[in-house]
Amino acid sequence: MKPEDTEIGDEIIIIPFSDVFQNAVASFPEIKSAEYNLKAEEKNLSIARGTRSPNIYLRGLIYSRYSQLGRNPLEPDAPYPYGDQIKDNRYQQVSINLSIPIFQQWAIQNTISNAKILMLDAEVNLDQSKQILYKTIQQTHLDATAALEKYRTSTEVVDSRQAAFDYSQEKLDAGTENAVDYNIAKNNLIKAQAELLQAKFEFIFTTKILDFYNGVPFKL
Repeated sequence: MKPEDTEIGDEIIIIPFSDVFQNAVASFPEIKSAEYNLKAEEKNLSIARGTRSPNIYLRGLIYSRYSQLGRNPLEPDAPYPYGDQIKDNRYQQVSINLSIPIFQQWAIQNTISNAKILMLDAEVNLDQSKQILYKTIQQTHLDATAALEKYRTSTEVVDSRQAAFDYSQEKLDAGTENAVDYNIAKNNLIKAQAELLQAKFEFIFTTKILDFYNGVPFKL
């Protein structure tokens, strides 16, 4: 096994947990969806509360009419042009209505109460989504830290087993080492290298997951 197969580059680091969580909260689809849902329910509550207030309606109306058979009452035999008919037949109206919901207070209050419940549900859903995300990232960060520690420990074991194997090789070449002890030293080195390689990929895997939550594009 080549040394570069088990080495972890210096550019691979564990991103601080707080940074990953903040970035995930700001961009994760599940969190954004819960936030928008909460905003929508807050607006619905405001609308429901607004129905308790009196409503004022202002309405304007204007119209006229024209007919080819139309006659001017003052000059029945004279032509009655289009413009004159529109002006003479014009009608305008402006009205203001005030609506006070006196007899609907119970229904309105019931609507407001339902809107409050939906808003509180949205708040709870947002908090739960953040808590789930927090625990997931926290566990992944712990796994990455443990994997890095395992990698460092495995590196020390490989160095120790490599030194033991090299010494056994020298003794074998000098004729003072038997084949059984030599093979034991060799197998111990191979096992340590395999564990180191496993630790390396466990660390890379967990850091890639952290990158995903941190918004970093995935790449090998």
